[in-house]
Amino acid sequence: MMSFQSIREKYDRIDFPTLNRMRMVAILACSLVFCVSLYHNMLGSAPAAKNEHPVLAPPFAQGREVDSSKQPLPSVDGQRAGLASVHAVLPPEARLARGGPSDAYAPSAPASQEGDSDPIPEMLPAVAEEEPVNSVTTPVSATSEQLPKNLSAKSIIIADASSAGILYEKNADAKMPQASLTKLMTAVVVREHSKPDETVEITKRAISLEGASGSLVAGERFTAPDLLKVMLIVSSNDAAAAFEDHFASKGLDLVALMNEKAQKLGMRNTHFANVSGLDAENHYASVRDLAKLVSFSLSDGPLWDMLSLRSDTVWSVNKKIRHALSSTNELLVRGVPGILGGKTGYTKNALGCMITLAERKDGKAIIIVLGSQDRFADTKALVQFTEL
Repeated sequence: MMSFQSIREKYDRIDFPTLNRMRMVAILACSLVFCVSLYHNMLGSAPAAKNEHPVLAPPFAQGREVDSSKQPLPSVDGQRAGLASVHAVLPPEARLARGGPSDAYAPSAPASQEGDSDPIPEMLPAVAEEEPVNSVTTPVSATSEQLPKNLSAKSIIIADASSAGILYEKNADAKMPQASLTKLMTAVVVREHSKPDETVEITKRAISLEGASGSLVAGERFTAPDLLKVMLIVSSNDAAAAFEDHFASKGLDLVALMNEKAQKLGMRNTHFANVSGLDAENHYASVRDLAKLVSFSLSDGPLWDMLSLRSDTVWSVNKKIRHALSSTNELLVRGVPGILGGKTGYTKNALGCMITLAERKDGKAIIIVLGSQDRFADTKALVQFTEL
């Protein structure tokens, strides 16, 4: 081992300039260590600031700015979160071709009353539900105490039917299974691509589907408007499937047409996998998108005449078979004040779903709920809320 004396001798032999350089290196090294330590203690441990304010969902308007003069209902943070009329942004209608790919999903009334329940839901993969911002927009006249309490629906939206301003929303952009609310889009496309006197035959495949059948018989024929009543009033799956088969006989893909219509309406969080609303992969919608569809469909008076019927009777074309129809909409059947019409939906995966057109003191409101344990109670509370 080297002795202290030998170290001392070596040190004495080092020339003065070299010794100064060694001292300078040592001082710089100590300074660097001190600066790094100071940085970590004073700056490096500072916590990141949290975003305490939820981001509001985007407005309905696609492609144009919203006219703020038509959006009187500000959101909770003072920003306007209204919807521009969907009619203002629609391109001219064209003959539609095949659509593209897409996603699916997941109780209120017995499934037998809806016609879109799936017999083996456990075999269906649930849609990977996004975690949307749980934003709530309230009208100026409402206080937090006046907001609906104990609503079970996972997604909700209320929009003014004339100005398209949002009165209330919850998870408005979440992709959810929409059950038989699907049939509103089915009806819109059918009416755009069929004539009033066009007849549709009920196929064996159509009546083989699960869910409410509308008591249809293979081989009987209906005018398109009468079969639409069966599909919309009693939520008949076989009526919807008969339309799909009828379109196929004309060389048209009804599901593809529905998806292309959704794209034209700016329904970016929506995709259809079937015409009836049965649980399936890639079959989902958001309440904001469905409100766009309702807004567009309101210009079709005959369609909403059907959606406002408590009951009706239709006959097959040969007048041999009579079908008595009673609406699946309990609020409409019971004559609950303010209910003008709408469409129900239910599957074990989707739970209760409902589209409602309701009266307001100064107009009408579009109310949509998805994923509800009690769609009728939720909707009734929301109808009362719109009257504030």
